[in-house]
Amino acid sequence: MATGGAFYNEATGEPTRILGNSVDITERKHAELALTERNLQLALAGRACLVGSFAYDTETEIMQISEGYAALHGLPAGTSQITRSEWLACVHPGDVKRVQALRSEVFRERRGECNAEFRIVRSGGEVRWIEKRSFITYDDDGQPKRVIGISIDMTNRKQMENLLRESETRYRALYEDNPSMYFTVDAKGTVLSVNHFGAQSLGYAAAELVGQSLLKVIHDEDHEEAQQRLSLCSRNPSTLAKGEIRKVRRNGTILWVRETARAVRDPHGRTVILIVCEDITERKELEDHKSTLIAELDHRVKNVLATVSSVASRTQETSSSMAEFVAALDGRIKSMATTHELLSDRRWQGVPLVEILRGELAPYTTASNTHIDGPDVQLCAEAGQILAMVFHELATNAAKFGAISVKSGRVSVRWSLRRNGHAESCLCIDWEESGGPNLVTPVRPGFGTSVVRELVPYELGGTAILMHLPEGVRCKLQIPTHWLSA
Repeated sequence: MATGGAFYNEATGEPTRILGNSVDITERKHAELALTERNLQLALAGRACLVGSFAYDTETEIMQISEGYAALHGLPAGTSQITRSEWLACVHPGDVKRVQALRSEVFRERRGECNAEFRIVRSGGEVRWIEKRSFITYDDDGQPKRVIGISIDMTNRKQMENLLRESETRYRALYEDNPSMYFTVDAKGTVLSVNHFGAQSLGYAAAELVGQSLLKVIHDEDHEEAQQRLSLCSRNPSTLAKGEIRKVRRNGTILWVRETARAVRDPHGRTVILIVCEDITERKELEDHKSTLIAELDHRVKNVLATVSSVASRTQETSSSMAEFVAALDGRIKSMATTHELLSDRRWQGVPLVEILRGELAPYTTASNTHIDGPDVQLCAEAGQILAMVFHELATNAAKFGAISVKSGRVSVRWSLRRNGHAESCLCIDWEESGGPNLVTPVRPGFGTSVVRELVPYELGGTAILMHLPEGVRCKLQIPTHWLSA
């Protein structure tokens, strides 16, 4: 309540009469109290939430700022105004040029609003991210007149954005860029998602597989196993199901993978099955190759043992004494071992004809008693073994009874590829002995003669003509060219 004044005695100065009126100011007082309270609340909110307001005329550029603004920028308590240049000095050096350029652009285009994000540097060096929202008014000439706005501390939001970005980067590294296949499917096996690597490895784009059945890229013979694994994961969410399975690329080729599957909850609360696939095709191929090699080794060992058994039996039949048997058998087995070594060194990919001949003649060769001539010819492993046995018998016989049993004798071996039109039809080998003792055709052919005459026709489908002439042994061999190695 507001009251009037008083009247006083002029002589004594004592009050003689009071006259006045009363005015009810309760509403005004309440309004003042409410305004004060709102201002306090706004100041408290500004300090707590780091939100502040500002306003300035573009002519003076003296900024009136709120308590929250001062707190946001780390200014002393009670600061109510600063110059814009003082504010600009607080902007991070890396953002000053951008902030100034944006302000000039907004003024030039006479925009009514301006939003900006930038960093400030508080006293002590602390860097904070600020979002500033401003409204601009212009005079009749279109010149900027006044700017009012708010600044909001968005440091925490920026940190969360960075964390989210890092999380997305890790996700991409784990899911998209990981050199493993990732499939997310529902309980029925419908593909919900697949990473880029997985789709690309199978020859598809990811969008081509999403919505399709997972069985589309699984080998027909493995469908049942794949469905059992999905069913197991669906029934037992904690189960980690593993197995090896074949997938089929778009071009029809096979891709072996090791799968690990488990039921998980997706962001929508659905139960889905995550399948991680590791490519093990190379390992599987190596295992298959190893199995093939073992099977081939078993086959070759059996063949070698059978050959040795046959050679031993036939040698015994044609030997007149134990010493002769042992010597003949030893020579033949050593010949087989030498050929085996040649083939092994070349990983059983074939062997040159010239090397087989040199190996068999080596024990008896001098500077002038042998002559070998012919084109570079590579024999398949099977043909190499057969011809090594034939040449061993010819060389052994020549050393015992034929041309190279004397110093004046000579063995000449020549070969060529005979053609029928434009196609190679056969490999022709001529073994010719000269300068040795006169030969007499044996009355009873021995094992060596049987090997020379029978092995090439029987094993290689070729021909073998062996002649015991007085001037020396002649042997003509013809072998189909499909026994030659590329």
